[in-house]
Amino acid sequence: MADDPRNYIEQTQARAVAYEGKELSPDEMAKHFAKAEMDERVNILDQLDRDMSGGELNLNEAARLHGYVKALQGMHHTLRKVGR
Repeated sequence: MADDPRNYIEQTQARAVAYEGKELSPDEMAKHFAKAEMDERVNILDQLDRDMSGGELNLNEAARLHGYVKALQGMHHTLRKVGR
């Protein structure tokens, strides 16, 4: 998946649709995100931040992505507080 141009959210949604038949909500995705180690979570959040600041998204895509990013950031901060 290193050559996959999709970001974490797009990859996770594609797997969810393939296995569960539906997309994940931001909270459901945050639960999957919690399984990653801290370094991986930081890298994912950094990449998503670059994607959002790139200016290539339309307003609807940016708003949708923002909801997911906020859920992932919240989970990351919660896990950091408990030492994970």
